[in-house]
Amino acid sequence: MRSQRPKLFTEKLRPIARPRIARGIKPPSDAPRYERGTGSSLRYWQIVRRGSTVTTWFGRGDLPPRTISRRFSDAYAAKRAHRVLVALKRSQGYELDTARASPEPPRWKRGGVARRDPELEKAILLDPSDDGGFLVYADWLQSEGDPRGELAMVQHARSQNPASKQLKRAEETLLAEYADELLGPLAPYASDVTWRYGFVRSARVHRASAVPLDEVVRAALAHPAGRFIEDLGLGNTHFADDRPGYGPTLLALAEASPRTLHTLRVGDAHLVLGDVSNVFRILPHLRTVALSGSAMRLADRAPIFVTELVLSNVDLDSSAASSIAGTAWPYLETLSFRRSFSFGPYVDELFAKLQPSAMPALRRVCVRASHLRYGELAFDAALASPLLPQLTRLDLDLPFGADDVDKLLTSARSVAHVASIRLRAGNDIPIALREELATRLPNAVWSDFETDVPGAPPG
Repeated sequence: MRSQRPKLFTEKLRPIARPRIARGIKPPSDAPRYERGTGSSLRYWQIVRRGSTVTTWFGRGDLPPRTISRRFSDAYAAKRAHRVLVALKRSQGYELDTARASPEPPRWKRGGVARRDPELEKAILLDPSDDGGFLVYADWLQSEGDPRGELAMVQHARSQNPASKQLKRAEETLLAEYADELLGPLAPYASDVTWRYGFVRSARVHRASAVPLDEVVRAALAHPAGRFIEDLGLGNTHFADDRPGYGPTLLALAEASPRTLHTLRVGDAHLVLGDVSNVFRILPHLRTVALSGSAMRLADRAPIFVTELVLSNVDLDSSAASSIAGTAWPYLETLSFRRSFSFGPYVDELFAKLQPSAMPALRRVCVRASHLRYGELAFDAALASPLLPQLTRLDLDLPFGADDVDKLLTSARSVAHVASIRLRAGNDIPIALREELATRLPNAVWSDFETDVPGAPPG
């Protein structure tokens, strides 16, 4: 059976009447003409907007065109539809026939010049969760000839219709053709970039050549691309040994003070973190902080107000365990250890020292380990932790065996209050033991942990 063609327009951007199709109607002289191919394979396409109606003409070679007229709810919806259609045709390889005297709005500006409107940016910052502010800004950017506006419209259409291959190609074409304009200073230094309506939503930045990381961050946040960034990862800081640590980079973040930034990821498995107190002091509005590296400590024991702390590939030692346990975390809701090969023997020390008085809001603990020995230590420590009575979620992505299930069953009474206990699926557990676990602890489920990973970058 023939598959249904994906819908081009979203509910808010859909014609209010059935499109009218006709033949033999000539396009007006002001209709820009786009072409693909040559000779007998030539295809052409033209478009005009009049008020709330968008009309297109298309055909092959010298054959008379066919015409489709679409009427929208208002002129603004028609204007947005016009731009989406043009972007789609360009992504399909259609090029404007400049030899014909058909006027077209100015092509997007080049050379990295980006347009800005402080008043529209303020409107977005009043409520960054509202898509409407982004779409109003996108419409203004398009009228100013900035490709960010067209990208925003295409990405919004994709969010409403993610199955559309045409919209995906249109987005990829814009990102490839205007990478320097859209990313600005981030272009040579960013990876794992995600977008939200023309602006960078999340990215991991790193130094390159002899450019220090603080200079990269300062330039990126001053550019429109990073104006509304929500999730930022900081990689290697420098090449030279005379600029150690993340101090200058954190100061650059503090100077910019991006109001939309709620998640900060610092370090990688090969870096020495040292004192990370400034991460929390300089950026007190952060909700999630993810740390990765070795020799971590908190020299300043003042209260920390994040709601989620992720220790990913952190080489825990006694000093790190003591500094974490000795700090007040009044709003911390989720504590996560992820993908660490090097919990070491101090993970049980950390769990033993963590007290409900220091983490009164904690409700979720997540532990992910690959090393069998450290996985067993983490499992035993989590079940013996003084924090266990206040938890509602316990995620144990660990190398489980039959002995571990026996331990969990032995502790069934102490974990019965936990609403959700997730265990790593795929472990070689006898069926009879799995059935007993399901009977005695119905709140324990087997999971592949591929979704809902705390602290994971947005996709």
